[in-house]
Amino acid sequence: MRTLLIVVADTATARFYRLPTDTRRLALLEVLANPAARHHEHELRSGRQGRRYSRAAGHPQALAGPTPARRVATERYTAQLTRRVAALCAQQRDADLVLVAGGRLLGAIERRLPLPAQHRLIASIPRDLGHLTEAALARELLPLRRARMAVA
Repeated sequence: MRTLLIVVADTATARFYRLPTDTRRLALLEVLANPAARHHEHELRSGRQGRRYSRAAGHPQALAGPTPARRVATERYTAQLTRRVAALCAQQRDADLVLVAGGRLLGAIERRLPLPAQHRLIASIPRDLGHLTEAALARELLPLRRARMAVA
């Protein structure tokens, strides 16, 4: 019997759930936190990277335009998240994958998702449901589970 592996993510946390087809209860597998999501931009920077001393100008010059530290932190978090999704898909061979995240984050996750996990992906829901309790989340995802049981 197939189960659903549900990833509910926002920029601060990602929760991984398992939903067997014979029950309505979500089983929390793990929580992945992104501590950089709560920090201000200036707190994420450690120094002026990408600068080099120029003898001709007599002072340090930037080699490239600065990349916002929040974008770098989000990319690192997305990479960590997709590695964890791929590992869970490899561990649970009978599970189909459902991604629930806000629009930009969902797109970033889908772009970085490894091919074996992409083959397991049955639904991407572009909604921010990270604030919901497990019971409310189960109610939101119940139509998806019913549709999956009708197909299987």
